[in-house]
Amino acid sequence: MQSIADNFASEGLDLVFANATPAAQFMESSVTDAPILFTSVTDPVGAQLVESLEEPGGNASGTVDFHPDAISNSIELMNEEFGYEDIGMIYNTGEQNSQHQVSLAKEAAAEHGMTIHEAPIQTTADVLTAAESLLGTIDAFYIITDNDAVAGLDSIINVAERESLPLFVGELDSVEAGGFAGFGFSYYDIGYKTGEMAIDILEDGTDISTMSVELPPELQLVFNKGAAERMGLEWNDSWNELSDDIIDE
Repeated sequence: MQSIADNFASEGLDLVFANATPAAQFMESSVTDAPILFTSVTDPVGAQLVESLEEPGGNASGTVDFHPDAISNSIELMNEEFGYEDIGMIYNTGEQNSQHQVSLAKEAAAEHGMTIHEAPIQTTADVLTAAESLLGTIDAFYIITDNDAVAGLDSIINVAERESLPLFVGELDSVEAGGFAGFGFSYYDIGYKTGEMAIDILEDGTDISTMSVELPPELQLVFNKGAAERMGLEWNDSWNELSDDIIDE
């Protein structure tokens, strides 16, 4: 990514698009003479991409993939609906967005008397070992939008199904991929919004430093009925009322 960013910086581009926090950080550090639009960034202020969500101030803005209620809602669901107390989280400690989400999960868990058990990874290759390291200490897995953990989600799903541990996830694609439940939204929607921001810049000449960072749309809670069965959960009809959608993958 550093090589790509350096090349972009010398090419006189009209606009740079960066997907996810690491890419956005590399682009922002190298490209100074073109607007940078990002998406799928969890905490653009903490990642030092913008001065504030309302007034970015520099040459970067875009859309975030983090709804302010997503983690607190997830923790509350695990506690109040299922009575879980020990939650396992797998994430790359080098990703600022993941550190931010885990910190929020710990705060929410403390309010409910729950404990977050961390299994840090450095690459996707570490995911299986990390998942197995949590066995015997957790009631459920909770995988946030960490790039490496999501890339290795199949390994976590296999462990969750084998050990009859429910897997809660941080975005809807992961529910469809085999997670049990998750609060999320359509990534298509934030991608489309970022495209509209690009039009404002390229066609209308809008100054990116004044373009507020856009939040994702309203959260939806989705359950995967097939995953519930594979993870040893007996389906509860009350989940039909709780959910905005139920899939059976």
